[in-house]
Amino acid sequence: MGAVRAGTVAQLASCDDWRGGTIDERLGTIAQVRNQVDPDDSPAVPTMSDEEAYDYFEAACAPGYAASFRLYKLYGRGASFRSLVD
Repeated sequence: MGAVRAGTVAQLASCDDWRGGTIDERLGTIAQVRNQVDPDDSPAVPTMSDEEAYDYFEAACAPGYAASFRLYKLYGRGASFRSLVD
């Protein structure tokens, strides 16, 4: 899903790619984005589960104006705010 750079789609995947992806592609993109945001699986870096990230991307990418939003930026923001509600 999206263009590959340095072996991953994480940096270039957008909401437009998200909308056009299959469920498996979307889950793969979530894993790649999570790995880019937190490559060392550090407990200090807030992350989201696959289900949380999927639901978050579904909502964030729903509006037409969100087509060019980068998923890794959305993920970082969503995960950081998630820690406030835990």
